[in-house]
Amino acid sequence: MQRLHETNMKALAKPAVKEKFATVGTDVAPMNPAELARFIQAEVAHWAKLVKLAGIQPE
Repeated sequence: MQRLHETNMKALAKPAVKEKFATVGTDVAPMNPAELARFIQAEVAHWAKLVKLAGIQPE
């Protein structure tokens, strides 16, 4: 996992890659594996709360 993270960080540091993401309007927020796991957990909790408050049911 760490090797993949390091490879991604090197790629994201390249000017051509940064430019390509900027061209498509994407903000890159590099995170290590632990930070990414916390981010995903927070997003799931956030959206689950909103779905419940809105009363959305699966079809």
